[in-house]
Amino acid sequence: MGFCVRKLRAKALFLRKLPRYIINLTFSAKIMWDNRKQKLIVLVTGVMFALGFVYAILINGHMGLCTEVDRFPNVDGDDVHSTNFAGDILAYNDYRTTNMVPFHHSLITDNQPFNMSGNGVMVFLHIQKTGGTNFGQHLVKNLELEKPCRCFKGKKRCECYRPHSDSRLWLFSRFSTGWSCGLHADWTELAECVPGMLDHKEGQADDARRYYYITMLREPVSRYLSEFRHVQRGATWKSSLHLCKGHIPSEQELPPCFGEDWINVSLNEFMTCPWNLANNRQTRMIADLTLVDCYNVSSMSARDRDQLLLQSAKTNLLRM
Repeated sequence: MGFCVRKLRAKALFLRKLPRYIINLTFSAKIMWDNRKQKLIVLVTGVMFALGFVYAILINGHMGLCTEVDRFPNVDGDDVHSTNFAGDILAYNDYRTTNMVPFHHSLITDNQPFNMSGNGVMVFLHIQKTGGTNFGQHLVKNLELEKPCRCFKGKKRCECYRPHSDSRLWLFSRFSTGWSCGLHADWTELAECVPGMLDHKEGQADDARRYYYITMLREPVSRYLSEFRHVQRGATWKSSLHLCKGHIPSEQELPPCFGEDWINVSLNEFMTCPWNLANNRQTRMIADLTLVDCYNVSSMSARDRDQLLLQSAKTNLLRM
């Protein structure tokens, strides 16, 4: 917030001195006006001054509002500004803003459009602290569809059936089917669970379904700190199963970082627990964990494991 305050103070100082600038310019213009040869210079100078002033107001967020680059992203409403690390965060935020990789349509390798009336099923992979809750609610409440999802007062889940059916589902998400495959199920869990779970919910097997995975990603440092704040307040997601190859990881494979909860954990403690699933969470949740023998970290080196997970996550993203 210090950066924003400095910007606001600079703008206020400029506005306080603005009348003096205008008077000086007017006085200079009066003297110069006597010389007809300099009329054009006065006119051009005045126009440039006016345009520059208007541009300064518009480009800086309407006379005082901090732009998105000035503040750290805050998707989930968490205040991540802290005297301990706010400076580093803002510096990193400026860096990533100027070094973003542009999206290009050539990255889309699947040319088959989603068919809600046919056999398409949209599967939302909800990664913690990426804005997924709001996005998931928009999916069931704010889309203009031929047959909108039916939502009921007092209930979180909505019924999202295909346009010409009251039993076949087109959306698999927290706010349509619930956490049917586990709390914040990752790609590995969803890929193993969704087909059978839909067969169960629809009362019939359907091998013709085509699954379209979607997800929300967030700048990694911002997401990590948001999860840290959430855990500080008592969140644990302890009921997540982390199923892989039909197996729940043992305590030896996935040791806990805390007991009942991790309330008031320090950032240093949060970062130094080697089994903290917040570390590299987005890559792990998008990757196929069966490629690295699930949570058995002894089967290969840490370097090989990380490289396989990253490549798998990138492959799955390209298919989304």
